[in-house]
Amino acid sequence: LFVLSADQRYVLCYGWRDATMVFMNRSGRVRCLHSEFRYQGLAAGETFGAEGVLFVQKGGLEAAHQRFLAWKRHESPRASGKE
Repeated sequence: LFVLSADQRYVLCYGWRDATMVFMNRSGRVRCLHSEFRYQGLAAGETFGAEGVLFVQKGGLEAAHQRFLAWKRHESPRASGKE
């Protein structure tokens, strides 16, 4: 999810690995960022971890998008067993 500042100088980026949906609620005066995950196969009492990114990038959408793609290409420590 990318949100451009009113003066178009900054971009807020928000994303998660393995999220099924990321969206922003813009109703009224409240702006909320949401993520939806699908937890499958968890036993009672079992925990689940999620890895995400949140940053503010000076510049335009292209710079923020490239930074996000670089993060997404980086292998997750959970997936590599290096956690």
